[in-house]
Amino acid sequence: MFRYYAILILSISITIISIGYLCYIFIEKWKKGKRYRIPLKQTVSSFLGLLIFGFFLVLYGQDLPDVLSHQPTKYEGKCEVEIISGKGAHLEANFGEHYIRFDNFDYSHVQQGNYYCKVEYYPHSEEGYSLKLYQSKGGKEVEVK
Repeated sequence: MFRYYAILILSISITIISIGYLCYIFIEKWKKGKRYRIPLKQTVSSFLGLLIFGFFLVLYGQDLPDVLSHQPTKYEGKCEVEIISGKGAHLEANFGEHYIRFDNFDYSHVQQGNYYCKVEYYPHSEEGYSLKLYQSKGGKEVEVK
């Protein structure tokens, strides 16, 4: 859940900063008229920041009521577990149409492979809340922590 809050806070911050900077530029242009030159590099980067992080804000904001009320969506079925290493290390439970992300440190004993999974997650951001793995449907539960 740390990743969810971090992306949400980052998205809110950059979206507000981008909107503020773009408003500042257009107010200056309106005040000074033709003699004010709009700084193209900063304006384009602010506009791109607004588009990219505005998208994440909308995406992650849709799950905010469910996150605050602790009401994740439940899903179960055959899945493939992948461990992604590197800077953005995380664990993914792939159901075909869903790629649900979990923090690695919460599931340190999990091995990559095919399992029967029961997950609780937030559908818009596909951030995982809880994960239970079984060797097969109705089989023995696999230790994940």
